Amino acid sequence: MKLKPYEIFFAAVCVLFAVISVAAAYFVREAAPASEISVSYSEEEDPYSGYDVSVINSATAEQLMQVSGIGAVKADDIIAYRDAIGGFKSLSQLADISGIGDSLIQKIIEHFYPENPAPPAVASDAPDNSETPETSASQAAAAQTAQPAPVVTSAPLTSAETETVSEIPKELPTEAAEMTPVNVNTATAEEIADALLIDREIAEEIVALREKIHYLSNAAEIYEFCDGVDKELYQRIKSYLLF
Repeated sequence: MKLKPYEIFFAAVCVLFAVISVAAAYFVREAAPASEISVSYSEEEDPYSGYDVSVINSATAEQLMQVSGIGAVKADDIIAYRDAIGGFKSLSQLADISGIGDSLIQKIIEHFYPENPAPPAVASDAPDNSETPETSASQAAAAQTAQPAPVVTSAPLTSAETETVSEIPKELPTEAAEMTPVNVNTATAEEIADALLIDREIAEEIVALREKIHYLSNAAEIYEFCDGVDKELYQRIKSYLLF
């Protein structure tokens, strides 16, 4: 049976389309691993650039599973991604793997780099933690100032004196409240506010950060990511933070 010219043309177009589709699928498959590679930080901003990645690049699945939060599946994911990109260039690339965030990266660092458990960039920017808890406690006590008691006289008060006395709170604390240690990974916002003598809004910031990263590892995280915690407040409460 002799094919007509338009039938030959249609058949040729179908064959050409099939060849192009197969070739495109092949190139997409070959290029897929490279396209999935994305570094979370630029080289200048990467807080994990100070770590020797050869430690993670040589870690076995069994060694990775010794980290709290990493099971067999996640260990296999880390090794598969490591092989796909030809080895990690920075620990920040761990964040490209589904289910791994900053809190889990911090646990990996604490396990494999015990001599430097905090990211170098965070450690260098955080305030000095060298003073003892006793020193911080004395500073906290000194910061608590009592309201002056109004002066009561038997003589009639002038109008100016009356205005001054009216500005003094009617209820004055009998003694300065003291902060108490609190576990910020288990306490409620109200319990944190009461223990640290801070505003409820700041305590809710701490709880929101905890829920976002699942686990607070150190005081530097609260200082870095809670807007309401400035340097002065950080110095006052850090010795009372339990993890």
